[in-house]
Amino acid sequence: REGDSWTLEGEENVFESTYSRVITLEQGRRNDAGEIVTDDGTEDPDTIVATVTVQWQRTPTQVDSIVWNTYITRWR
Repeated sequence: REGDSWTLEGEENVFESTYSRVITLEQGRRNDAGEIVTDDGTEDPDTIVATVTVQWQRTPTQVDSIVWNTYITRWR
């Protein structure tokens, strides 16, 4: 963090050679009623969708993952 800004560097992190984490930031979208939507709608320059995905190898043939989404909005 620097001042009022946060910076993400890189695209993926690997921990203990087991867990991988990917963070993506995408433009949020809203429908005509102003509600946040995942499809269609209009891009909202004041809303960002942050998605964090963590994956790990449970067994030699099974990969598990957790996906977490949150919305970051410009609060006024």
